[in-house]
Amino acid sequence: MLSRAHIIRRTVYGSCTTLIFIYIVFGVYRYYYQGYFEFYDSTDPIKPYNKYTTIHGGLIPVSGYKILQSVANPSLQRIHDLYTYLNENKELKDYFILVPEDSYHITLTRLTNTLSIKESQLQKLEEEQELLDKNNPYIKCVGKKLLLIEKNEIRLQIELNNKYIDGYIKNLQKRWNNNFPKLITKHCTSFYIPLAYQYKDIPNQDILNRFNEALQQWYEMPIDVQLDPIEICSYSNLFAYEPILADYGEDD
Repeated sequence: MLSRAHIIRRTVYGSCTTLIFIYIVFGVYRYYYQGYFEFYDSTDPIKPYNKYTTIHGGLIPVSGYKILQSVANPSLQRIHDLYTYLNENKELKDYFILVPEDSYHITLTRLTNTLSIKESQLQKLEEEQELLDKNNPYIKCVGKKLLLIEKNEIRLQIELNNKYIDGYIKNLQKRWNNNFPKLITKHCTSFYIPLAYQYKDIPNQDILNRFNEALQQWYEMPIDVQLDPIEICSYSNLFAYEPILADYGEDD
């Protein structure tokens, strides 16, 4: 038969365990609804539309590394007029998320789609950026055509000088193949600037035709676009690119 003291100890222990459990459950509940935790499950109303966007116009978190060239000071170039033109089309924004013009870029080489790389691999990328900085020019390219890739994105097709591609980019890509082959997922052979990402189905052909006509009617094509020097960047979403060398460009 249990003693009175033993019964009291068991009662106190059970009460404490219950209180701790309630505290944890309440804490998780509170943090979840304040937005500190994000859970994906089959009942969640926020569902992916494609690999980049949700059905409510949000960005799906993606991360990794890229070798790219950003558009230099887009607000001072003709491409700013293109951004303004798209931004003023309210119907278009019912189906597409516009890329901020400060995030405009072309991709030269896609690297690993994770930020978790070895220290030695990161060092290789940093050494490559230092090499690039020794001879890394600003260049001009030509925006040739606006393309709507249904269920995906709106792009500005870019034409680079053949001498720049054959005499410079291809040689760099060979060097990258030698220096960090395991990080490379794709060398790009055609180039474009992403302008908008689709997040909702276009319900009928009439609306799709209106969008295509609006893109074709933008009267400025072709346009010159100046690009910044080549950068190796990490990214945490489609709009957030950070050079791997934090001090790159500070002395310009």
